[in-house]
Amino acid sequence: MPTEILNKVIKEKTYNVPSFILKNYEKLNLTAEEVLVLIVLYNHYGKISYDINKLLEEINLEKYKLMQLISSLEEKKIISIDLITNSKGLKEEYISLELLYDKIVNIYLDVKEETNESADIYSAFEKELGRTLSPMEYEIIKGWVMDKFSDELIILALKEAVYNGVNNLRYIDKVLYGWRKKNIKNKQDIIKDKEKFKNRQKENVEVFDYNWLDE
Repeated sequence: MPTEILNKVIKEKTYNVPSFILKNYEKLNLTAEEVLVLIVLYNHYGKISYDINKLLEEINLEKYKLMQLISSLEEKKIISIDLITNSKGLKEEYISLELLYDKIVNIYLDVKEETNESADIYSAFEKELGRTLSPMEYEIIKGWVMDKFSDELIILALKEAVYNGVNNLRYIDKVLYGWRKKNIKNKQDIIKDKEKFKNRQKENVEVFDYNWLDE
């Protein structure tokens, strides 16, 4: 869905923004009180001037506390308070939720991208293993993703297993956590680690030959 269309859907309130805020308040860096204020603002503001007294009728908070929360939302760039000229030529404060809408769009697109990437990982496993994954195997792979292993590293561990003729996820799990202990994060790190291993093997062979000749 194009960004401008998604933004329009949110503004027209055909998308459940309050539910989205509750599910993603940590990503928005919101406190529980700020969530409450923001939902009230969304339900009643956007096209009318900012009226602190009217807001107090709906939120059981002290006036000073409510003003603090609104100021905090403004500082976090969740809302903006703009001055506009009304029909009488007077300046009025106007609460804009444009910044909130932009953040919702960005979070939505990020989540969708992560979901697509995960789907690609599952497809890669089924292709390499030549079979459909079991529900337990799906959960194991999901666990790696949740544990912050990159898609690249998971696929590389899969290829390592296939190369060694192993087609179970327990082996891949050991490979991944073994790489983590060595601080291996990408393909270049794996190549360097393999080169170090080969060099150590050569050194061991040379030492063995030398001791044997001495005897």
